[in-house]
Amino acid sequence: KTLTIEVALQIRPTMCFIGEEIRRKRRLLDDIIEEICDTIVVRNCEHDLHAGVIMIADDFFEQMIEMTELRQQMHRLRSDRIADLSSEEAALTMLPEHLVGFYASLPKTHQHALVFRTGLDDLPLLL
Repeated sequence: KTLTIEVALQIRPTMCFIGEEIRRKRRLLDDIIEEICDTIVVRNCEHDLHAGVIMIADDFFEQMIEMTELRQQMHRLRSDRIADLSSEEAALTMLPEHLVGFYASLPKTHQHALVFRTGLDDLPLLL
């Protein structure tokens, strides 16, 4: 977090997303994407700016509310329905509706890790 803030102060990016702030404000990925898109449009239309920098801290995805909920849900599925959790596709059918799109948007390697690998915190591994 400190390094991201120090770098941001030096380069002055258009936008900067810090994991702790994302978690504290309970920001959703769709809301963040919408904010980025709105910023791009405003900079282009109102200020004729065609480039900018967006900084994303290394713990951005880990701190997102969807990722936290997804890891907790996968942990529950591993505990309660381990026999049914045979593949990434099977996990997709067992997730609550509000997490399905988020899980499906993850790269296959991340889906696999969430289903089959465990981190040091005993939760599904986040690559």
